Amino acid sequence: MIDIDKYIKGLKLTWIRRLLKNNPKLNKLLESTEKISIENLIYLGQQKDNEEEFLSDSLWNNENIKIGTTSIFYKDWIDKGIFLINDLLNDEGKLMTFQQFQNIYKIKSNFLTYNGVISSIKSYKKALKNYISINNCYKTLGPIMPNNIRIFFLSRKGSKDMYNVLFEKSSTKLRCEEKWSLTLNKNFDWKTVHNMSFYSTKSSKLHWFQYRIIHRILGTNKFLFKIKIKQSDKCTFCSEVTEDIEHIFWTCHKIADLWIRLMDWIYNQTQIIIPFNMDIILFGNLGKTENNKIKNLIILLSKFFIYRTKLCENQVNFAGLKNYLKENLILEKNIFFKTKPLQIANLYWDPWLPLLE
Repeated sequence: MIDIDKYIKGLKLTWIRRLLKNNPKLNKLLESTEKISIENLIYLGQQKDNEEEFLSDSLWNNENIKIGTTSIFYKDWIDKGIFLINDLLNDEGKLMTFQQFQNIYKIKSNFLTYNGVISSIKSYKKALKNYISINNCYKTLGPIMPNNIRIFFLSRKGSKDMYNVLFEKSSTKLRCEEKWSLTLNKNFDWKTVHNMSFYSTKSSKLHWFQYRIIHRILGTNKFLFKIKIKQSDKCTFCSEVTEDIEHIFWTCHKIADLWIRLMDWIYNQTQIIIPFNMDIILFGNLGKTENNKIKNLIILLSKFFIYRTKLCENQVNFAGLKNYLKENLILEKNIFFKTKPLQIANLYWDPWLPLLE
């Protein structure tokens, strides 16, 4: 599932590429009004893979180079052409002493400030040694593409690179994922779970339906009763137990009977077994194979049929489910055959054609 917030931020970041690459007039306007170059306003960090990337890392607004708990930004250093870690190396590849720094750049600074920057760089280098080899660093002569703008030039257009970095930097686990893991007492590959519906079908209706299940925002009687829309929180089908997502799709005895009849019908028609359980019903068979694509589509359509029947306050019946599946599977098959080569389409659909008869 795409993170909409990060996708929008990725789109906004493409404007920086336009400023850096295609619109020098706007860049000059920024410099004249704010008295600073855009390169020094941004920092979109990636994991460093080698010594060159470490040396081309920005000193300014870098979350890895801090004094205390604050990233640094010294405009007087920038005015003298100091932008990267590489700019603080001497000819021997070592970090300059304070005296060497003063002699080369002629900056009015004090020893404590300079030593704070150097200590932070050393700590950053030490941390990087845990996953890349940094031994002797050699000062790079000539033009360097700073790491803080390199990401904008990996592709000519689009926001995928920026989105991927923003997504990888986000380590916050969604609350719904934590709840499902606790409820089902199991850890899931959540990236695969979120992408399952997109791999199985092009139907935006089913994408949105599965999204609501994963995020636990599907309108069941438990929730509707809580907000005083329903008079009771009991299950629409059995009227015995509180209706939540787990109950309406699995633990209700009437729905459990429906899944058993569906499994028997599929096996009798195709000789394919779908071992239904709560995990598979809620999140699908996790794995991109030909069989799983159609299996997950059948599960998605069946869940949608159950929920649609619940909204109409009717009772589920297997004949209705079978007709609904046939109608929608034929539609999905026709779409697939129009968008994929015939050989690939046959590979996916041939085992399931008896269901459509």
